[in-house]
Formats: sequence, C-alpha cells, structure tokens
Amino acid sequence: MLKAIPSNSNHAPDQEANSKKLRLVVLESPYDNLDEKLTQELFSKLVALKIKGYRSREYAYGVLPVDATDYVATHFIVCKEENDTFTPLYGQRSISLRRCQVHHLTFPLLNLAQSCKSDQHSEAIRDIVGRCEKNGVRLSYESSVTIHPDVKNNPELLKTIRGLLVANVVLYHRSVGTEEMLGLAAVKFKIDRVFTQLGFETIKSNGQDLTNLIVPSYDNAEVKVMHHKNGFPKEVIEYSKDYLSYWNERIWIRGDLESENEEKLKAA
Repeated sequence: MLKAIPSNSNHAPDQEANSKKLRLVVLESPYDNLDEKLTQELFSKLVALKIKGYRSREYAYGVLPVDATDYVATHFIVCKEENDTFTPLYGQRSISLRRCQVHHLTFPLLNLAQSCKSDQHSEAIRDIVGRCEKNGVRLSYESSVTIHPDVKNNPELLKTIRGLLVANVVLYHRSVGTEEMLGLAAVKFKIDRVFTQLGFETIKSNGQDLTNLIVPSYDNAEVKVMHHKNGFPKEVIEYSKDYLSYWNERIWIRGDLESENEEKLKAA
C-alpha cells in the first residue's frame, strides 16, 4: 500500500491534493490532554480509523490495533480539514522509552517479541533498550501505520500521504532529538521498504539479521523488526523539505514530558 521513496527528491506535494486542505496533527500523549475538546475528537476518530483500517486489510475479526500505549504515545495524524472539522486519513504511533518508564510499561516491542516466543528477538531488543536506558539515549518505537481504506482510490492524495509518512518521521524526530528508533513493519504492506529508506536496518543478533516474526495477535501477520541508529540519509532529509509547508502549519498538541524534554534540549 505504501511504496518506497522515489530515488530523486523532486516530488513536491501535488496541488490538487493540497487543495483538499490536509492538516498534519502531532498529538503527544492524549493522557496529558484528554480534557481538551480537540484531543477528545482526534483521539476517538483515530481509534476508529485504526479499527477500520486494520479490518479493511483482511485482518480477522478480533485483531485489536489499539492498546494502553496509545494513551501515552505520540500520534502523527494527517486529517482532511473541512469547516473546522478534522477527519483522520492516516495515523502512525511513536512512543519513547521514557514514556514507558514513567507509566511503568514494558517496552511494547519487547512484549510483542515475547508473545511470538522469539528468544533471539527478545534478547536483541532487551539489549538495545538496556543500553539506551543505561546511557541515557533517547529511544523511540515506531509502529501502527494506518491509512483510511478510501485513500487508495485517490492516487494524488495517496502520493501526498506517502510523502507525509516519511516527512513526519524525519521532521519530528529531528526536532525532539531522538537518537535511536526501533520499528515494526508489516511486510505485506511494504512498510519495511519505507523504513529502509528512512535508514532503518533489520535488527541483528551477533551481527546477523534476524528473520521476520509471525505475530499471532495480528492474525499471524509477517512483520520485520528494524533498528535505526545512524541518522537519516541525506536524500530523505532533502525529500522531507518538500513537505515543510504541512509541517509549518501543523497542529501540535504537546505532552508534558515532551515539552519538558524540549526545554532541556534548548538549554543544552
């Protein structure tokens, strides 16, 4: 569904798609903002989008694309804006290691690997998380890419949303100082190809790439666990600049911890 970035960066958003008034929303930790009307509206609609998106992708009834981490994660949402009403068309979730620590949550990717009974993946993830925790490295986990099923019928809109998927990750994580990321990519929908172009690599154990996981809780979907630690490729940074107009006009609903982190970065 989501294709890799074109080899050149001359891909400014299509004017027809732009005229549909897309709005990028960065929603940090609904837990901190649930008393705000816009947070209530966006979060409930995002949950509905995830359920609709996953069920349209041929997942069996019973697969749950939301969990406790959604309440404290950062959500990248692309909305259609009409008369001050926001309709989510795309969503992606990012949660930091610090958020997991504060809310006493096991790092979600470690939970997933353990549920798949993969000792190799569990050990590799545990090593990365432990090292980042010990050394104060800002680590995040990227997952839950969801797109409205109707978008695939609009090629120009789909093209813009594909670009925003990439730009969101680059622009947000560069702005908040994320140093490493772990990611979960659905192979069937080629999310691993997008992550690869962002600079992610297949997670390793003893220098060897680990095989893909089969996830029982996602209807035995095949996923690739990926690791990002060497920064974003230059061409991806250049590509994301084509979407700066969306980023500059974003709605950014800040979380308490994220605002605190920003102040520390400014002071450093």
